[in-house]
Amino acid sequence: MITPRNNYPLKDHNTFGLNVSAEKFFSVNTIEETMQAIEFVKRANLPHLILGGGSNILFTSNYKGVIIHPNIKGIEVTADTNEYI
Repeated sequence: MITPRNNYPLKDHNTFGLNVSAEKFFSVNTIEETMQAIEFVKRANLPHLILGGGSNILFTSNYKGVIIHPNIKGIEVTADTNEYI
């Protein structure tokens, strides 16, 4: 079971480099971790945000809620067919 990081600095997660923090922060590396983070959000009933690279968001203050940062790399081909060519 993954646990959130509390009062996590977001400086490295936004291109403006502002010194703000998230009340709760998950960096998820697998689908299973992602599902655990979503379950945490549901149980805690807190505002939440999925944060990618941080280039399209400007934090003007600390985020009072849960940020889930997907860190899942790569694409996996599960089947290779000519069906859609």
